[in-house]
Order: sequence, then structure tokens, then C-alpha cells
Amino acid sequence: MTLGQRLKKLREERGLTAEELAHELQLLKTVVWGFEMDKKEPTASQLLKYAEFFGVSVDYLMGRDESVLPESAQSKEILKRVLNIPGEAITDEEITEAVTYIKAKRMVMDALQKQPSP
Repeated sequence: MTLGQRLKKLREERGLTAEELAHELQLLKTVVWGFEMDKKEPTASQLLKYAEFFGVSVDYLMGRDESVLPESAQSKEILKRVLNIPGEAITDEEITEAVTYIKAKRMVMDALQKQPSP
């Protein structure tokens, strides 16, 4: 799968048009299309924007790593459906905060378990 195909796949999984994604990433719509059609090469900073927005690694975008990180766009969408919190839809930022909290809690619990008993 090419870089452009990965970028397009991630955009479509998120249910965004090229224009909507361009707005989110502060890029021109023609630039987004150029990337997706493999006619233009993104800069390092543009790749980072994509990776951060979709919650994947740059290595995944470049085809060096086939696995998408747990915080990927697809995983976030699944979490949104599973959590189904009444009221406003859960945001990507809230999911990131929840994952960060869980990781921090696990680190604390692990550190406490490794401490010698008094």
C-alpha cells in the first residue's frame, strides 16, 4: 500500500472529505488530494500532522510498520461506540486523556508492587 493509499484510507475511515481534512490540518484541499494520489510528497512536518491527527505512527504512514497503534483512528472510533456516553459524543482528546490515565495508573500500580514490604 502506498503512502497516498494509507492517507486516503485513514481519511475515509474517519468519514472525512478531502476538504474537511484539509481544513483540520490547515492544508489546501489540492495538497491533500496530491498526497492521496501519490503526486506530491509530504514534508516531515506534514507527515507529523497526519500521524498526530489520525493517531498513527509516521512509520505506519510510510509503510515501515504495518500495525496501527492502539490510539489509531480506527480504535478511537471503536471506543467511541463502545463507551457510548450519554450527551455529547466523546472526543478524540477525551479518549487520549483516558488512555493516558490508564497508562499512568498502571505505572503507579506497577511501581507500588515492586516496592519492598515494610
